Amino acid sequence: MSKADLDSTANQSIEVGEVYDHASHGNVKVTGIWQGVSSVDTARNTDTKHTIVIRFSPIETDDRRSVPDLADTLNKFLDAIKIDD
Repeated sequence: MSKADLDSTANQSIEVGEVYDHASHGNVKVTGIWQGVSSVDTARNTDTKHTIVIRFSPIETDDRRSVPDLADTLNKFLDAIKIDD
């Protein structure tokens, strides 16, 4: 991720329980945010020394089956969702 990308995502936060539009999985609900071995309720972009993992679950619809929770790093999750400013 470039410095410009980091600057543009620095103020975006992801919150447990919120629904986001994911590029690969459609609407997903964040079910957990992990930094190290501790669960947190909100996350902001960070450097690689403090990797944050987002656990999310695609929302089941008529044309999408339910799948087990998925996980990705915060940076990859931010790249895959659309957040309205």
